[in-house]
Amino acid sequence: MSGLSHHPAPQRSEARRGRLAFAVAGGPLAWIVQLGAGYAIFSLACYVGPERDAGPMAGSWMLAVVVYVACLLVALAAAILSAMLFRRTRGETEGSLIEHGHGRTRFVAFWGMLLGFGFAAVILVNGIAMIVVTPCGL
Repeated sequence: MSGLSHHPAPQRSEARRGRLAFAVAGGPLAWIVQLGAGYAIFSLACYVGPERDAGPMAGSWMLAVVVYVACLLVALAAAILSAMLFRRTRGETEGSLIEHGHGRTRFVAFWGMLLGFGFAAVILVNGIAMIVVTPCGL
């Protein structure tokens, strides 16, 4: 055991595995869903028959807005949960994670914050693009 008297993540009980998994994966998964669903909603709406329509089908824009808002909320929820978990485990060990190799729980929570807020920003930019760019590109 080469001198390690403590577990590398001593405050792991403060952050359950499921919560950490959602904190890290929630933002990226929300973006993947938003990107795929947005593409499907608008591309299928513009190509109802064999030729391109002049505009999307009625209701497709509202469905896209609902999907975008839901995905944005999931990404923000993951980021906020990560911030809460990071606050709980911030004092897990003294010193830097790189120097000591301890504090895995706070490391995962920190990356959850970065991913959650980062992908929430990407989803927000995609939402702005949805408003600015014409749906069927005629």
